[in-house]
Amino acid sequence: GSKSMPPVAEPGCFEVRWNGRLLSEERTKSFQFTELAGAKELLGRGFPKDLPEAVWQRFTGTLYLDGNFAVDPNKNALLHDSSVDSLVQNLFRKWDSRAEKQRGRGSPRSSPLSSPGFGSPGYGPGGGNSPREVASMRQQQQLDVAQKKKEEMVPLAREMCAWLHECRTKVDEDVIFVAEGTDLTRRGVDTARGTFKATTNHVRIGGKNFVAPFRDEESLEAKDPDPKKRLLVKVAIGKQEEFAEVCDFQFDGSFNTGSALRDSDVTEACRQATSGFVRFWRWTHARVTEQPELLPLTSLRNKVAERDWKRHVTAAKKHLPSELRIKSDAVSTNSHPVIDVGKPIAFEDAASAKGPGFFVVEVLNGKDPKEAMPGGLRGKLTFEVNGRKVGEITQPSAGGEYWFACPHAHNRGGASLKAGRNTCTFRGAREGERDLELKFDVTVDPAERPERLFLDRGVEEVRLGDTLPRLCLEALDATGQRFDLDPRHVSVHLKVGGGAELELHSKDRKTPLRAGREPRRVAFEHLQLRGKLNLSSSGHSNVRLATLVFRYEQPQSQQQLEDLEMHVQVSSGPVARLDLDAEQTPLEPGKPLPALELRAFDAWDNPATGETVQLSVAPEGSLQLKVSEVETDSKGKAKLKARWAVVSSAPAVGNATVTFSSAGVSKALAVPIVQPPAARVELVCPDSVGSGESFELELVAYSEGGAKVAVPEIDLGALRLAVGG
Repeated sequence: GSKSMPPVAEPGCFEVRWNGRLLSEERTKSFQFTELAGAKELLGRGFPKDLPEAVWQRFTGTLYLDGNFAVDPNKNALLHDSSVDSLVQNLFRKWDSRAEKQRGRGSPRSSPLSSPGFGSPGYGPGGGNSPREVASMRQQQQLDVAQKKKEEMVPLAREMCAWLHECRTKVDEDVIFVAEGTDLTRRGVDTARGTFKATTNHVRIGGKNFVAPFRDEESLEAKDPDPKKRLLVKVAIGKQEEFAEVCDFQFDGSFNTGSALRDSDVTEACRQATSGFVRFWRWTHARVTEQPELLPLTSLRNKVAERDWKRHVTAAKKHLPSELRIKSDAVSTNSHPVIDVGKPIAFEDAASAKGPGFFVVEVLNGKDPKEAMPGGLRGKLTFEVNGRKVGEITQPSAGGEYWFACPHAHNRGGASLKAGRNTCTFRGAREGERDLELKFDVTVDPAERPERLFLDRGVEEVRLGDTLPRLCLEALDATGQRFDLDPRHVSVHLKVGGGAELELHSKDRKTPLRAGREPRRVAFEHLQLRGKLNLSSSGHSNVRLATLVFRYEQPQSQQQLEDLEMHVQVSSGPVARLDLDAEQTPLEPGKPLPALELRAFDAWDNPATGETVQLSVAPEGSLQLKVSEVETDSKGKAKLKARWAVVSSAPAVGNATVTFSSAGVSKALAVPIVQPPAARVELVCPDSVGSGESFELELVAYSEGGAKVAVPEIDLGALRLAVGG
């Protein structure tokens, strides 16, 4: 509540008036029984505990004096040394409790009327009292005066405490902090000084209860999210009253530095507190700040009804930014051309170094109809192109507009335009609300011609007749974006040298490829190289260098794009023909085959180099091979030295066949096997024959190697048989 007191006097003090005139320079403003420390000293243990310290600072008083009291010549202050103001002196004089404690330690008590004072006849030489006795009597007089003073002041102190208690409980509009059943939370503790700050969610001001919801100690979020339980008030900030949501109420307390802060200390401080602070969030359409603000409780005004609160929030939203809009009627200049988002941007303008121009954005409020806000947003407005940040502006221009330079199309990375559709996004933050967002598409016309061709893969080596893997030709424009290729405008050619006679087959088989909305590519499939390599007989290389030239030809364009060349090494094709340089010489068993030369050729009579040729024999076992396969050299030849094969020792008489095969092509070599001549003939008879029995004789012929051979023709009549006995 507000303090009801005259502005000319400080709380807890008196002003002195003499004959109705204010003594403005009178320095004594209070009495012992009107001060907290003095009342505690006078009453001791009888001082009421339920009377907070702040109450002693919430009253003022006036002491009216008549003309019997002496004042200074300027009539601005009392003359305290005058005998006529003894009443005031008695009021202003303080009782000293220390003097009471010394009572009884001096001389026996005597009446102040019978005790001789200083300068009495009994003092001095020949007098009845010594100086020590005189000093003791004076001390006794002071103690008597102090005791009388206490007896006069104690009733006044009791009456003062009773009056203050009645004012606090009945008429005082000060704050009462409620400790029972509330959310008491420590907020800051200074152990060195023995002080602390704490908060509660419940105070009573002038009999009215202000109850905020219980909150989490760290996040300050309400534990009960029901919006109807918020404490909505008005607070005085400067000369304005603003809507606010109360977080809690803060008060100060103290504790004994020799011990730790206890919960009972916080509870007692809450009960004793009569002043403090309110922690709150100001509201327009939402909370103005994340952290609560702090103001004295005297700034707190009445509660706000829910309907009034909603009316305030609705009205506040009308003055807030509600929409971002492209200002289509902004005026273009030579230095600041304005982009018309309704029309496509020419590729040449988008790719120019200075960029295509500026987007002009204005901020509209929530009124109906909406109006432009000259002040723009309180925060910054950011600009993105295709998800990449371009920049931000914190302050609008003089007209309340935001001028954003659109980035030009380039290939250096970062925010950039590209051919086709581009998504532009403007985003501005709003306090307590979702960000304002403006999205629109800007179309950039495609480039008229590509800037560079490239392939998705490379080929280094190729054999004649083999099909090349699929080659996808792609193109980029001047900004590094993919260019839409028309198959009608691309071609591939073959370039060779060194006398080779090669052709590129299936070069017109072109297939356009497109993935979704991506630009088209052109695929060349089933490409083959065919023809004669015409390799030099004296050369050591078995390959020819050839170049596949990919070309983009745009009709009615004087500037042609540089060709894309892919260099390949061309070698001979697979074996299509085998030739043997050998004579068919009849061989006897055990004889070796003579040396021979095998030559391999591809389909275009090029020597088939590096080809593997397999060897096989039929019938099996007729010949013994020392090698089962051979490989052609750089001339397409394979030489088989002498004894590369031998006739078996006892083959069947007839023809043996050696077959040379590679890649489905074979060549047979017939080897005639003949009977060797007889070197000797033997007559073989039985080991024993009985008397009178007949028996047979057998002629057996042997070759030089001891092998049985056919018996040559023999004249049996010329043979003579001798029988030994």
